[in-house]
Amino acid sequence: MALAIDSSTPAIAQADNTCTTASFTAPDSSLLVALCMCNSGSGSTNSVSNSGTALTWTQWVNHQAGEDSGAFNATVKIFTAPAATSAARTVTLTTSGSGYTALKVLVFTGADLNAPVGATGEGHSSTAAITPNVYTSTVANSRCVGIGSDSTSFNSPTTTDVGFTYSNIFPQMSGLAAYKSSDTATAGSTVTLNFDGTGNSRTWNWVAAEILPLVPPLPRPGLMLGQAINRAAYY
Repeated sequence: MALAIDSSTPAIAQADNTCTTASFTAPDSSLLVALCMCNSGSGSTNSVSNSGTALTWTQWVNHQAGEDSGAFNATVKIFTAPAATSAARTVTLTTSGSGYTALKVLVFTGADLNAPVGATGEGHSSTAAITPNVYTSTVANSRCVGIGSDSTSFNSPTTTDVGFTYSNIFPQMSGLAAYKSSDTATAGSTVTLNFDGTGNSRTWNWVAAEILPLVPPLPRPGLMLGQAINRAAYY
């Protein structure tokens, strides 16, 4: 089963301090991917939770001032949670500090729920438009997701990938969550994401993760012709 973004994926959300998506109903055997931004700064902690039966959320990558040398103020993170059964739920991003948050949840079908993430990447830049090499793919037919945040401008950034913008977050903060429109066909490929600040000086923090497809188990080998003949002769 190929990776796909399910139509139940909720809209991007942004808020003061605690940010919650609209209710959505993911299908059975889905992977929820939370692309998170918090501007609560150095030393803050962030968590993801959901309504209804609690899912197990795992943080895979983080880029944050105070933890990563040269990183700017806005913290960006990626979490995932397997959703084995379909249910209506919301997802909430909470920060320990007083700050602003943005959250984009992607609902994936066809993902490996036991080992959902391969490579990850993180970085920062003061260049307005960037297309960083975010990681090298580890398997065939994986999909890249990521989020970038800028703490210097209200203006909405754009992307040549599939993007979801948040903007006009005080004080002067904007950014976007993104994913590649197609899978990475082969392992060992250099994967990029595009964050375009349209000519303005920016303070980008970004993170990215490789979502892995579910690989069906190989079929058990059948009885070979020679084995069948030998067995028939024996009996």
